[in-house]
Amino acid sequence: MASHGALHSIRVLDFAWWLAGPMVSKCLAQHGAEVIRVETEDYPDLLRQLLFKDNEPGLNRAVGFANYNDGKLGITLNINHPKGVELAKRLVEISDVVMESFTPRAMRKWGLDYESLRQVKPDIIMLSSCMQGQTGPYAISPGNGAILPALAGISEVTGWPDRAPTGVGGPYTDFTSGPMGAAAVMSALIHRHQTGEGQYIDLSQNEAGMHFVGTTYLEYTANDRVPTRQGNRRDGFAPHGVFPCQGHDAWCTISVQTEEEWQALCRAMGQPAWAQAPAYATRAAREQHAEALEAHVSAWTETQTPRAVFERLQAAGVPCGMVLNAEELASDPQLKHRQHYVTLQHPDIGENVVDQFGFRLSKTPGGPKRPAPQMGQHNAYVFGELLGMSADEMAKLQEEGVIA
Repeated sequence: MASHGALHSIRVLDFAWWLAGPMVSKCLAQHGAEVIRVETEDYPDLLRQLLFKDNEPGLNRAVGFANYNDGKLGITLNINHPKGVELAKRLVEISDVVMESFTPRAMRKWGLDYESLRQVKPDIIMLSSCMQGQTGPYAISPGNGAILPALAGISEVTGWPDRAPTGVGGPYTDFTSGPMGAAAVMSALIHRHQTGEGQYIDLSQNEAGMHFVGTTYLEYTANDRVPTRQGNRRDGFAPHGVFPCQGHDAWCTISVQTEEEWQALCRAMGQPAWAQAPAYATRAAREQHAEALEAHVSAWTETQTPRAVFERLQAAGVPCGMVLNAEELASDPQLKHRQHYVTLQHPDIGENVVDQFGFRLSKTPGGPKRPAPQMGQHNAYVFGELLGMSADEMAKLQEEGVIA
């Protein structure tokens, strides 16, 4: 049932839930892998339990789940039941990759840890994604991607210098670790293709997030300086920040580093007299007088719409962007041209928009092909066709609470 794509011959058994793990398998599914998503009706994925289409609750009506699980197959399997574990191992036998995102002891408790699965299939690839990795003094820590930005050092440099650290508005590290997990799985698949050997991938979401503030650690190790919050400013840039524009809650971003960019900005603003002052003659001077400089730039930007500033400065060679909200993202011409958002027809919620990843392969483009599965939608195919079970066998396991 897998769509054609670069990974059309790969099968993934996916026990992961919430965001980080499902983002990995979403990427694999969009490029042709047959991903079998394992759930149970007693403990459905948390994403099935929030943000419903038209605010109408239902396990098959959650648009978040629909977005991060497109292209996958869905089965219900109770691995708290011994027969459920047996069935899981039978599925491992016919799979290439196993994924999970529980705390480290969970898969060991079920007998589904990597060492156990290697006995079932020696060349299996397994990815474990959790908060802080499978080993170490804090490996068992409970939590989620909403608290990890603080542990990863991201919150310390987010916000204003005279205020407390600011959160990043969501599970930031889920979104950074997902693509990293997909890349790690691809590396393991290449390794297996070359050597015939499987591999275990221990993915720490915390460390995946730290990657994006690596320069702060380098600043400390190289210069014994601990970087902290500085609002929208950035060392070596001026002006650099978010500036008000014409309209309600309308903003643009401008980031000037080189002398050429500064001169281009001055020309785009009409060579204002204030820009000729000695306080703005060099980058170092502009940084030193950043507050006054930002006030001047703001006075210019607030007379124009974000798009007008964006188009004018981009044409002049000045790095500039618009601050877009969700509605504006949906109508953005660049994203439309790239077909970043794809509309799929979901049996419960109707038209459902899902997003692609930010890369396209020329020979095997990939992309969303099939809506996210309903709860247990593909039980008959997976247990019947793939495992060869009869209808009577499946019915009996349903009665016993195994396929449930």
